[in-house]
Amino acid sequence: MKEDSVLEEVWAARDAYAKVFGYDVHAMVADLRARDERDPRTIVSLSPRKPCDRRVPEVSGTTRNSTEG
Repeated sequence: MKEDSVLEEVWAARDAYAKVFGYDVHAMVADLRARDERDPRTIVSLSPRKPCDRRVPEVSGTTRNSTEG
């Protein structure tokens, strides 16, 4: 498999972060939640939008296969 320096850097950062908390997932989640609470940036949560109607409107009084001229 080809070496990927970006992935190796991500894995190293992940391992260093986990090592600080003794690889305790619960401690890491608690830290991430605390960081989230301290972060002044606002997270936007948008409600789902209804899909728009993309159907082609029918034109009354005409037919496609009309042979009248």
